[in-house]
Amino acid sequence: DVSVDTPVRWRQIPNIIGYVVSLGTTPGGGEIINSRSSGQNNFYLPKVGLPSDTQIYVTISYFKVGQPFTTCDVETFRTVKVTQPPNCTNLEKPLDNTTNIEAETNLIWPYAPTANGYLLSIGTTPGGTDVFDNFDVGNVLSFEPPEGLPADRAVFVTITPYNDIGEAVSCTEESFTTTSAVIDCGPF
Repeated sequence: DVSVDTPVRWRQIPNIIGYVVSLGTTPGGGEIINSRSSGQNNFYLPKVGLPSDTQIYVTISYFKVGQPFTTCDVETFRTVKVTQPPNCTNLEKPLDNTTNIEAETNLIWPYAPTANGYLLSIGTTPGGTDVFDNFDVGNVLSFEPPEGLPADRAVFVTITPYNDIGEAVSCTEESFTTTSAVIDCGPF
């Protein structure tokens, strides 16, 4: 019954150069994160949380001055079963009501606790979905539309987090204005 948003922590080891963390759904697995550095921090919080109602296997390795790379025994725990849809999240980049945003931009938002995916609706009018209509980007925290966004236009974005229980409701629509597309023809 460990929360899906709990940092994975371990005992601090003295004289450490750095830790490497793997989280998986099988012993020694790295399906969630594979050999990710946590620096000298004795904790790691996956950016998109942990899966609900799942047995998680943790492998911690470390570098210590003058010693070979060491891997600790695998530890395990089970996450709690999520029983409600996630709450909404908002754009971090670009911010709501900003102007002069490049049409080729990356949309970025913070993790919505318990979410395991996000739907994006993007349009050129309030409530519009002429660019994307509830497009499922998966369990990521950023998205760059492959064709870019419409240039010299107001762009309206709604991010709807979801999980196995359902979708967040009444998420706020945010907007920004793009600039003209820039074409790089390269050197002549």
